[in-house]
Amino acid sequence: MITVNPLPVVNFSALPAEGCVPQLVAVTYNEATSGNTFAWDFGDAASNSNTSNSNAPDHVYETPGLYTVSLIVSNSFGC
Repeated sequence: MITVNPLPVVNFSALPAEGCVPQLVAVTYNEATSGNTFAWDFGDAASNSNTSNSNAPDHVYETPGLYTVSLIVSNSFGC
């Protein structure tokens, strides 16, 4: 027997998406039942805290710039 499990849905929002230094941004994973492990990358490698394992972390950008936020989600099946 072979079991194929579903992939988690990766969907998040970030607010506010624009502002002045220092800018506090709240990111939220929008699929509450789909994932249980979260690996965020806020795109500012110069920061001391540029990653989080929370499903809804806050992050402060200390340097002006354009940043790409990424998220890897795993579910209870390890997908």
